[in-house]
Amino acid sequence: MNNAINTQRELENARRDAQSLAKRVQGNAEKSHAAIRAEARTVAAEADQLGRAIQSLLEGQAADARQHLKDALTALKALYDENQRLAGAEDADVDAHNKASFARAREAAHKVSEALAAKRALAVHA
Repeated sequence: MNNAINTQRELENARRDAQSLAKRVQGNAEKSHAAIRAEARTVAAEADQLGRAIQSLLEGQAADARQHLKDALTALKALYDENQRLAGAEDADVDAHNKASFARAREAAHKVSEALAAKRALAVHA
């Protein structure tokens, strides 16, 4: 039971971190292109770190939650790649890369939320 509580807490933390990352990327829209590119490296590093945390949560999850976490991991990898491109993007491409980055971050947050909901539903039925 204690392990289940810890896993749920870790999922809640991952969801919070993913949502925070999405808000940060969304907030970039108001910044200059140079500031967005500078922030992109930090966002990429945080996406990579969150991806590693989610990877560690995959084991021991029910199939439903595990699939949501895999989908979140895929979105975080895409977010990492997008921010790597964004960091070196030309001014004309910064806005498009930032929008794509936000979509990936929002998708990751949504998938972690779905994993958490699946975990909670399983706990209720157990």
